[in-house]
Amino acid sequence: MEILRLAGGPGVGKSAVAWQVAQRLRADGVRIAYVDIDQLGMCYPAPHDDPDRWALKERALERIARGHESAGAQMLVVSGVAEARIPPPRHGHPVTSIWLDAAEPVRRARLTARDWTEQQVRQALTAGTAESAHAHPEWIRLPTDDLPVEEVVHRVLDTLLLADLSAPGPDRRETAASRARGTVLWITGPRLAGASTVGWRIVSEHWAAGVRTGFADAAQLAFAPDARGAAVAGVVALHEVFADVGAESLVVVAPGRMAPDDVVAAFPHADVVIVRLEADERSRRARADERRTGRGPILAGDDVVGATDAEIEALIAAQGSRSDVPGVLVVDTSGLDATAATRAVRTALAADDRPDRPHPRS
Repeated sequence: MEILRLAGGPGVGKSAVAWQVAQRLRADGVRIAYVDIDQLGMCYPAPHDDPDRWALKERALERIARGHESAGAQMLVVSGVAEARIPPPRHGHPVTSIWLDAAEPVRRARLTARDWTEQQVRQALTAGTAESAHAHPEWIRLPTDDLPVEEVVHRVLDTLLLADLSAPGPDRRETAASRARGTVLWITGPRLAGASTVGWRIVSEHWAAGVRTGFADAAQLAFAPDARGAAVAGVVALHEVFADVGAESLVVVAPGRMAPDDVVAAFPHADVVIVRLEADERSRRARADERRTGRGPILAGDDVVGATDAEIEALIAAQGSRSDVPGVLVVDTSGLDATAATRAVRTALAADDRPDRPHPRS
């Protein structure tokens, strides 16, 4: 398996370019996996000896890469930040490392469009300029100034050596199971019921209180030939990496359907709590209307952003609610805003004394 890394400061277009490169290669028949490395370092407070979590993210990436290779991926496309001053880590794979760059006025325009404050924009510009100035020479520099994304994608593809990637990759699938202990809070439910928002708010409360806690968005780990397997393996990898630096709990958001027994089996030594959010169609439609205008975090593969009315209706219809699953704590978020929905989940967790609650097996 080969790895393509696209890094650079905020506003250079690394995520947009990386996602389109992955989609182009997949359309050409390459067994592609994709991950944003920023998704692999959501564990706070940061370790005292790794305040920027560079080492944490690289350890997680090494585990993620190993899992994708075992599942038969031929190339892993990685976007996101990197430690510019050191040689790009290889993690035992052939790596093409490209550092995207852009002039400050270009980056400023892109960051301002994200509704960032002026202080946030200035800090990002200063940091990005410094990183680019000191990037290790093993990074291949590629400017993105005034170039459309499609042209940058074309130049990235020209840089790649794609020999032998037309043949199927090895298929050595392994069943992932975490050895780590602690607590895993798995928040799921139909799309647009609020799982991601509630999970993010809960973990943010932990971080604000100084409780070292990890966070994983299963959907952001599922861009691979075996999507569900990649998601589970990725969350398991993060659970172990975060546990190694002292995290006692992991909050996972996983909208969609996954059997509770499979969730528990993935964490046989942890205390697993599964919460399923339910919401009526009216509430989910209202949340879709907010999301599709681009409000909220920018995430790879978000099929709600820019969706038409017909696409939203199809998405809602395809995600039927189900609340009759033993061992799952069900919370109805219909008509609730993010604050109220989070409070409802907190209240339900505090009152949870069900005898069929999933629990550690050993």
